Formats: sequence, structure tokens, C-alpha cells
Amino acid sequence: MGMPESRTKYIHRIGRTGRAGKGGDSVLVLAPFEKNFLKQLHDIPIKDHQLPPSEIEMGPTEMRAYRRALATPPLGMQEETVMSAAGYCTSL
Repeated sequence: MGMPESRTKYIHRIGRTGRAGKGGDSVLVLAPFEKNFLKQLHDIPIKDHQLPPSEIEMGPTEMRAYRRALATPPLGMQEETVMSAAGYCTSL
């Protein structure tokens, strides 16, 4: 879900869909503004399934919710970060 940081990270993600010689399928969901990322994947067989415009339009209300979601850390992330930092500091 969403554009990975790089081609390498995308390949790493989809590599988890099939293990030990078995195949797997991957679905990449991109927002319209992320579509340029597909240029980095030009040699990977990706089928394009466009959503109808009514499914991807974002008005002011949706855009505010989207921006708020981007700015809000996931539940528990702050606690996990503190615990991780504490664990690192005690291991020194």
C-alpha cells in the first residue's frame, strides 16, 4: 500500500509473496501522484487496473483527513520508540 522508498524496497516487499520456490502475487496500490514510481519498475510485469475517477477523487474534506493521517503516528509507535531507545541504551 503506497509507494515504497525505492525500487529495491519494492522488490524486497514483493519477494515476501513467494518463498521456497513457490510463486506469489503482489498488489501495489498507488495514489495518482505516486504513479511516476512505475517508471522505476518498467522491467517488472505489472498489470494496471485503473480505478474509475469517482473512486479516486479527493475533495477538501478527504484531503484534510489524508493530511491528518499522515501527521499522526500509528497507535503505540511513540511507546515502541521509547522502549526501543531504552533497550539500545541499556545494551551499551
